[in-house]
Amino acid sequence: MAVHRPLPCLLLNYFGQGAYLLGGNEVPRENVFYALAPDWGRIPLLILATFATIVASQALISGAFSLTQQAVALGLFPRVKIVHTNPAIPGQIYMPFINFALFAGCVWLVLAFRSSSDLAAAYGIAVSCAMVVTTLVFTVVARRVWGWRRRWLYPAIALILFVDGAFLGANLLKFTSGGYVPVVIGFAIFAMMDTWRWGRQWIGIAYQRRGGASPLTLAEVLENRAKSFDPGQSTSLVVMASRPVTRVEDTLPPVFAVHYRNWKRVPKHIVFFSVIQVGAPFVDDEERYKVITLSHDEAGTVVSVLAYFGYMEQPNVRKTLAELKSRHQLKIPQESRKWLILLGAERFVTRGRNPLEQLRISLFSRMNRLAKPVTDYFGLETDMGVTIETINV
Repeated sequence: MAVHRPLPCLLLNYFGQGAYLLGGNEVPRENVFYALAPDWGRIPLLILATFATIVASQALISGAFSLTQQAVALGLFPRVKIVHTNPAIPGQIYMPFINFALFAGCVWLVLAFRSSSDLAAAYGIAVSCAMVVTTLVFTVVARRVWGWRRRWLYPAIALILFVDGAFLGANLLKFTSGGYVPVVIGFAIFAMMDTWRWGRQWIGIAYQRRGGASPLTLAEVLENRAKSFDPGQSTSLVVMASRPVTRVEDTLPPVFAVHYRNWKRVPKHIVFFSVIQVGAPFVDDEERYKVITLSHDEAGTVVSVLAYFGYMEQPNVRKTLAELKSRHQLKIPQESRKWLILLGAERFVTRGRNPLEQLRISLFSRMNRLAKPVTDYFGLETDMGVTIETINV
């Protein structure tokens, strides 16, 4: 519970500032914090505040990295480069893009506000808004996850919101004096996250429409296997599927449909590989994999692999395939160079039905181009055995 230890000191500091102002004493240079100390103690207090700022900045950077990683794992933020700086600690990471964004934001704030007193308005609204949002999120979690009764929960939440609302209302008076900055930044981040979530759902709907117009099921591929089977092809095909293929009647991923219609060849072994992110930070090894055999005959095998990863874990397709091969759960060649991994890349050709949808599609397509390649997300950065098919959506 170390996070709560600074609370008494912070509370006493605020009470002290309030008592100093109520006493009617003169405030040198309009800085109440340094006015609390005598003249000889201001330099040590300045040094202490500087060290506290450095510690707080490190906490901010680590928190931004962690929250962004979890948002990416949950599909709420574009994929960004994640560097694991300690192999023994999965949560110790570094994100170059987020680090540069924080640097640019801090420089812009310093140049724009120029003094800490001007920055105080932005700080006040940011903290008070965070308090209100935290209370609302706590209400949802307490009701839906913990099952707290409404007659006990709502009165307590109303009291807390009354206090939070008082702080927020008082800080709204400084909205035009710089308090708008955190609101604008928060809205921009929310717009990015909501657009990315909407875009991924929109692509899924577009895939379904595309599949509904010209469906290709696994049953159809198996029926035509005698015509499309290539006996000289020893390479196994690993198809990355966003929607798991668990039955013969299921519609196959669009990337496989494009590959099949372009080449008209089916290898001996086909693996439909789906990465499923769960709400927990880590997944036990016993629960990580689920292998479903869809077809097994003399012509070859068709298998579906469901790999579960927590939001603090980095998927690695090659490592997973090698582990399943060592467990004799997959019939694929021993040499990894004979595993051809098939990925899809979207090309946006739909303009949108209205101006708002056109704007969101335009923003999403730019975010999709700037995001880290999906090969990096699956641990295939320098893998030569990867082929990418373009899919029009």
